[in-house]
Amino acid sequence: MSTSALTEGIGFVAAACTTLAFVPQLVKIRKQGGRDLSYVMLSIYLIGLGLWLAYGVRLHAPAVIAANAAGILLVGAALALKREAELPQPMPPVVYREEFVCDNPLGLFPAYAAEVEPKKLHASAHYASR
Repeated sequence: MSTSALTEGIGFVAAACTTLAFVPQLVKIRKQGGRDLSYVMLSIYLIGLGLWLAYGVRLHAPAVIAANAAGILLVGAALALKREAELPQPMPPVVYREEFVCDNPLGLFPAYAAEVEPKKLHASAHYASR
């Protein structure tokens, strides 16, 4: 194995280790939210990764390019998850039970009037059925 191939292999392994080290942070953000992470830190880190990517491109260094491109995706995902976790959650719809919507025995609230009028019994009909 040549010295340059060994050096390139070391670079790719190092790049994989430093890049994949951010994955547990994404899992933590997904489970617990990102309130402990700073937007400023993530933004500076993202800028640094972009500069390292530009550096790798200028040197034609595949390990540097791959690691920093993957890092940019991971930090971008962290920023998106943090933002999503901080968005206000929508209120669940209020569902009224039917018995309360139609419960207007005295007819005092016309907006909640019962759909069907109850049948009225006459005293004569009640005594006639005995």
